[in-house]
Amino acid sequence: MYLCGVIPGPKKPSLEQINNFLRPLVNELLEFWQPGVFFSRTARYRHGRVVLLALVPLVCDILGSRQVAGFLSHAATLFCSFCYLPADAIENISIESWAMRSAEQHRIHAKEWLSATSSEERERIARTYGVRFSELLRLPYWDPIWFTVLDSMHAFFLRVIQQHVRYVWGLSSTAPAGDGTSSPTETPPPKPSAGELLKGLKVILQKSTGDGCIESLSKKCQVWRDQERLVLPSSIFPAPSLLGFEKRKLSADQWRSVGMIHLIITLVRIWGHSQGRQRQMLNNYMHLVTAIYIASLRSTSEELARQYTYHFKSYLSGLLELYKEAKVQPVHHACLHFERLLVGLGPVHSWRTWAFERFNYMLQRTKTNMRFGEHPSQWISLSQSNCVVPFESFR
Repeated sequence: MYLCGVIPGPKKPSLEQINNFLRPLVNELLEFWQPGVFFSRTARYRHGRVVLLALVPLVCDILGSRQVAGFLSHAATLFCSFCYLPADAIENISIESWAMRSAEQHRIHAKEWLSATSSEERERIARTYGVRFSELLRLPYWDPIWFTVLDSMHAFFLRVIQQHVRYVWGLSSTAPAGDGTSSPTETPPPKPSAGELLKGLKVILQKSTGDGCIESLSKKCQVWRDQERLVLPSSIFPAPSLLGFEKRKLSADQWRSVGMIHLIITLVRIWGHSQGRQRQMLNNYMHLVTAIYIASLRSTSEELARQYTYHFKSYLSGLLELYKEAKVQPVHHACLHFERLLVGLGPVHSWRTWAFERFNYMLQRTKTNMRFGEHPSQWISLSQSNCVVPFESFR
């Protein structure tokens, strides 16, 4: 592991300031690329070896990757780092109709942004093309489009599953129960008139509310009961007890357990034999689970990547059909580009942020007393003590 540096807090750098922290790293990467760095001795070569090194995937969350790679925020009009789909067409899930970005055009517009003589001109270029200059563009081999990857941990577990459970289904301590027909997070409409209330009352008296909806999860404690009965392997981080009863921030491991284990067991049991809307909701959710399962496999292929796209696209189309007030988020759109990342970079376990987030956690827990420069060496020693290196490599 190579630690280039630690950005001092307490606030993160601005959009342009990040390049000042990237510049030392890029300078060293350029030297490693051409002509290379000669090591006088390595574990396998006693007489030394010239080492060439390249930076391929930029692995971080969406906010970090946009800032480091020179893209606009996910809230901008040109929100996607892979294509030019505008934000007002985000519900377009026809991948063939999207105009894809290219590295060549990206570099041209980034140089225009860098050469601009005023902040207004830079802002205009950024709004028009969705591009800012990044120090990483000094690397001649670096592809800013397909090397800026979508991290599966943040995208699937901290975004997609969490949004579906909390904001589509409303499984929380404050949201009212329902069948997902309307979003529990939306602002309620104004109070209707007396005549409208009478008409609505007649409709309510003629219809039943059903028994297999999200109310079965939050009011009848079905998930909690299944959690108590389930015995998980020690390698799986368990979800918190009384899920949805208390306000708490869940980790990615916990959301993975919630979305990929606990909810599946309970939903299949209570919705598996039902018909109508409940079965449609279950089928829709299982498309999402299947897509995430395929994307998380430790081996992949072009066929598996196509299957991932099929299931995730089916999930989004069902989401728009079943939940009229649900909104397609930028992360949903970005996940539709995941097929090409799987084919180009291979299984996600080699380019996801689980390990890096653990190192971040270790670093954040280190007591510095705001005295910079003294503790990185101790942190590196701690990380090295957790590494297992074969003795044969030193012979």
